[in-house]
Amino acid sequence: MFTPTASVGDFYCEPTDVTRGLTLSLGDLAGVQHFKDSAASGQRFQRTDVPRTLSLEAASCLSPTTIHISGSPPSEIGNALLDLLQGSAHVCKVRRDKFSIKASICVDGLQCEIKLRFYNHCGMCTVELQRYSGDGVAFWRFYCQANAYLKAFGGCVSNVVQNA
Repeated sequence: MFTPTASVGDFYCEPTDVTRGLTLSLGDLAGVQHFKDSAASGQRFQRTDVPRTLSLEAASCLSPTTIHISGSPPSEIGNALLDLLQGSAHVCKVRRDKFSIKASICVDGLQCEIKLRFYNHCGMCTVELQRYSGDGVAFWRFYCQANAYLKAFGGCVSNVVQNA
């Protein structure tokens, strides 16, 4: 075992024989790729659910990962994103009163916690995607998936905020 030379009083340089590592069997990884049976997975947005109105002051503080969609009701957009999350995420919470979704996603084996907040802004539905914790690459890949999915969904998608 290699023992580095230590200065007198350097208590960080103690010799150790600790081996650190992690070994997982394929059975341990079975739950990592796809989440199922979420407690919130049965919740859907209703046509009567209305997102909060986004003030101009709050609009200036939106994250760069915000998507603006026109041409579809917010409930359809929210349910479309819930459909996208099915199978590759654990939907932790669906708040119909706040019109938000909190989920733990897994993209290409990378995990992160996200929150989607929906707003009404200038006649459009604005969806702000935020990463709460976890891998930034997973978040970016999910953001790109959501953007492409909403474009294919049929709404007019923009990533530029329009001022009232």
